[in-house]
Amino acid sequence: MSERRGGASATAVAITGVGLHTAFGDTAATMTALCEGRSGVRSYELEGAPGFGLFAAAPAPTPRPAEFLTDKKLVKYMSPATAMAVTAAGRALDDAGLRADAVHRAPMGLYVAAGLIAFDVAAVRDTLLAAKSDDGTLNLPRLGREGFKLCHPLMPFKLLTNMPLGLTSIGLELRGTNFITYPDAGQAGVCLETAARNIANGRLAGALAGGTAEWLSLMPLTTLARRDRLAKTPDAARTFVRGHAGWAPANGASFVALETAAQAKARGAPIQATLERVHAGYCPDAGDRDARRHARRHAWQMALGAAAPDLVLSSGNLDDDDDAAEQSDARRAFGERCCVTSLDGLLGFADAAAPLAAVGVAARLLCDRATLPEHAKAATKSPRTILVSVAHPDGGTLAALLRRGAEST
Repeated sequence: MSERRGGASATAVAITGVGLHTAFGDTAATMTALCEGRSGVRSYELEGAPGFGLFAAAPAPTPRPAEFLTDKKLVKYMSPATAMAVTAAGRALDDAGLRADAVHRAPMGLYVAAGLIAFDVAAVRDTLLAAKSDDGTLNLPRLGREGFKLCHPLMPFKLLTNMPLGLTSIGLELRGTNFITYPDAGQAGVCLETAARNIANGRLAGALAGGTAEWLSLMPLTTLARRDRLAKTPDAARTFVRGHAGWAPANGASFVALETAAQAKARGAPIQATLERVHAGYCPDAGDRDARRHARRHAWQMALGAAAPDLVLSSGNLDDDDDAAEQSDARRAFGERCCVTSLDGLLGFADAAAPLAAVGVAARLLCDRATLPEHAKAATKSPRTILVSVAHPDGGTLAALLRRGAEST
């Protein structure tokens, strides 16, 4: 990606395809629901773990990766996170007209952010029961002798952290650069920025950038609960609504197809939006709210230059205080009429998949000249530019400026 001082991109990258797998299903169903103001968040109880209790969540329907595979046998090696990744990536390729175009598809790069390792409670119940001592404590020798024999032989293989990237690359026949990061929203920003820079700098003509997360599983949920990040009710999960406290964890995957404008034009592919600039960063003092706030404002500066977006699409805020800080900063920087909204309370927060979901939704809003209900109340026109803003509590930041494809330079 051609550079200016400070690291901001000076060259736009075309977004030609969007692939989503969310609580509402595919991309079209998701966009319809969001534009109608519907939420996919509901009260949820984790199957097989009744003691965990009810919490707000956004479960996604079962993905169908086989629809996009020539070799259907690959499905048996997929965890839900991998199956969602293949499904969303396949949808992005279809949307861009690339799945049937082997000449342009094969050399594409693949950049994936994967969430925490997750597994079905039922898949390990017998193993854990067999590993208990008579007093109920964990007996490691018994786990090795007896417990592992009761675990499905493919389970450890499915849970390897590089499987979402490996099986997406193999299954969709992508032979370009492969790059995978873990395990949160900040790392999704790294994937997007790296893919965009490699395209704009001429290293690749096209790439898929995306994320996948299976948060509705015992290990990720326990991690969230211990860090007090779970929203107790769907209303509490609504960002920029009074009383917001915590996330509604979600299962989901999101991918965008990125190309040079020249390749898109040569293929006759419509440009849905352009990724004008993108900046991913990290706040080393993530435990300090003011430090995270400063890191987010810095990311905005790097991605925006002197521009002011029509809409800020935020992700990662944990509570009312985060919401208020972002609204205040956006209005000070972009004017009192600036609308800041979020998908986190509607799609749930799927961590590694959430930033790319926001980018994909922003691209479709720009392409379709559509608005979200919150933005429609504040503006008379559909947005021409959208800033995707992520400030993860663990320190990752992302700012990405998207412009309507027909109006990019």
